[in-house]
Amino acid sequence: MKERTIDILMHPLKGRLMLEIWRRGEATTRELGKVCADIPQATLYRHVRGLLDAGVIVVVREQKVRSVKEKVYAVSGSFRQENAYSQEQAMTGDQFLALIAHGMANLMEQFSVYRGRENIDLSGDYVSFRVAGFYASDAEMEQIFMQLGQIISRATANDYAPGRKLRNLATISTPPRTGKCRTPQEDSHGPKGPAK
Repeated sequence: MKERTIDILMHPLKGRLMLEIWRRGEATTRELGKVCADIPQATLYRHVRGLLDAGVIVVVREQKVRSVKEKVYAVSGSFRQENAYSQEQAMTGDQFLALIAHGMANLMEQFSVYRGRENIDLSGDYVSFRVAGFYASDAEMEQIFMQLGQIISRATANDYAPGRKLRNLATISTPPRTGKCRTPQEDSHGPKGPAK
């Protein structure tokens, strides 16, 4: 994954606009403004221009609405192709570490803004942080990722509607510190077995 792509995906507003265009297939700034009503219009236009300049989105056509021509945007074919393969396999360890750091910094900044609001409701807003360690074969991990992907795909297909809030869900999968996990027997008796 190129650094430019990481910056776009991890930017709270650019990433949100790009994903909304990707999800819809095509979108105008007017349509984006309706589902992203919390983004000031000037900011929205600036970030759409940034996505266009970076080659992430392209103008697929222009349509006339009353007396005004509006541009219809779609995610560019080159960006789709660049991101069609497994990003994790294409990255080095250092690049992936940079991606995690960038993503965590972005999430922390967003949570910091949320934390500054009055009367926040962690439980009611489904704020969560969980780390789960478990044993799984490669086939079992593939099944877990497939099931998570299906759940997330269904959620990201949701259109904006009253009662629906914009939410972030980040997942990170990483091996343990050592390549070999301790067995239950080692946990019970230590690496040399039971004491004599």
